[in-house]
Amino acid sequence: ALSPGHPPTPGVSQPEHGTRVAGIAAADTDSVNDEGMAGVSYNCSILPVKAFDGPLDYPNLVTSLEKTLEGKARVINMSFLGFEMPGSLDTAIRDCDSAGLVLVAAAGDFPTELFALAKHEKVMAVGATDKTDRRWSETLSVGSPITSGMSVVAPGEDILTTDYTLNHDEYCSFKATSASTPQVAGLAALVLSYNPALSAAEVRALIEATADKNIDPYYVGDEWTRRYGNGRIDADECLKKLVTDHPFTPVDVF
Repeated sequence: ALSPGHPPTPGVSQPEHGTRVAGIAAADTDSVNDEGMAGVSYNCSILPVKAFDGPLDYPNLVTSLEKTLEGKARVINMSFLGFEMPGSLDTAIRDCDSAGLVLVAAAGDFPTELFALAKHEKVMAVGATDKTDRRWSETLSVGSPITSGMSVVAPGEDILTTDYTLNHDEYCSFKATSASTPQVAGLAALVLSYNPALSAAEVRALIEATADKNIDPYYVGDEWTRRYGNGRIDADECLKKLVTDHPFTPVDVF
């Protein structure tokens, strides 16, 4: 499930944002000509929920989380900014967590501060890496955060994805933590598609434990952790450990 920022709405900046996020998480590969792109969780369903119009509207965001919960989702992707955590939003997040949903949020694109949603203890904060497997940064003032509280990082530079403003055979280049976050959400969905009996805490622990910690040798200790959290996600290692540590016979699950 996705709360993807800005679905098409007149007057809203970046109306294509939600389509880009959704494509990275779960673009379908069912192409007659074997063309197109594959989302991380390419055979999972998407529940698109419009979180807000224009500036971040917290009452609407709370309502969107409640709708996602009612929709029986298992993963919520939150690729949008927000620097406040009103009590109603905290309650909605905790309700989703109690219901077993994996909550994933963009860490943000400001070097010294996590977005409020990403700071929440029940939410996985996702940073971004570049093509060299180092922290993504455009300038000194724009880049994946360097601060405590990061869960994991994922590639966030020049990620090809879907865009409703383009032709059917074209794809856009997407960047920043809005692009890295749906990769983690997609991996969480991939894990749950194999074993839907896992709890949200188990899914998070699995993704964090199997993240690659052998990236960017220029930093060590706490400084490395502030940049990369538990490391850059590794879907291959994650699924290998899943099969080994959580044996399960896949069945049809609605």
